[in-house]
Amino acid sequence: MRNAVALACGLASAMSLVTVLAVEPVAKPVAVSDGERIKLMAAETPEQKQLRVELADLAKKGGKIYFGSNMDGAGRIYGIGPDGSGLECMTPTMEASQAHASADGKKLVFDTSAKSFSKEEIEKLPVDPVLKRNSASVVLGVLDIGTKKIVPVAFGDNGQWHPDGKKICYNTEGAKRKIGIVDLENKVEKIIGSPEVPANCMFPKFSPDGKWLLIGGYPFTLVEL
Repeated sequence: MRNAVALACGLASAMSLVTVLAVEPVAKPVAVSDGERIKLMAAETPEQKQLRVELADLAKKGGKIYFGSNMDGAGRIYGIGPDGSGLECMTPTMEASQAHASADGKKLVFDTSAKSFSKEEIEKLPVDPVLKRNSASVVLGVLDIGTKKIVPVAFGDNGQWHPDGKKICYNTEGAKRKIGIVDLENKVEKIIGSPEVPANCMFPKFSPDGKWLLIGGYPFTLVEL
């Protein structure tokens, strides 16, 4: 007997539904989707409960789909093959969400808590002097998929990779949301705010050539880098 696990990404009408079938032991629960939400149904009972699944991201290289889920009771990042094989928890020691794979498929950036790292690691993070983020609690973590090493890289969330894999753009922490870009090689952080972008902007994304940023907000904004 085989159980089918369906993973759905229904974040917006413009995004396609992502469905993956996985072979699991009989004792495992079955996840079913209504197109917008994931529900978890135990194999031995028809009772269903909500299973939070966030932002399925298909790595352009490496053949993995990465997604966030609380299937084990806490928010974690998981990876699974397009054929449903090789389900793996990528962040077993920390809560995490909003994972994105680098273009070469070798690294993940994701949101996590500052408490996931040591005080010494957090104190080394770049902080723009214009922003006072001493109480910031959300940081971006970067996972090297090969070595499993995870390091914090910046205060912020919703990180997205530059095409060259050397920089990450993200929302900064703070009273007024701005856009940050951190260079992973020299640890330098650049903050983009007014007048280039509107207040409380969010969800930045690099263009394929890395020369522009598309930034969500009211209205959407394009910034030439």
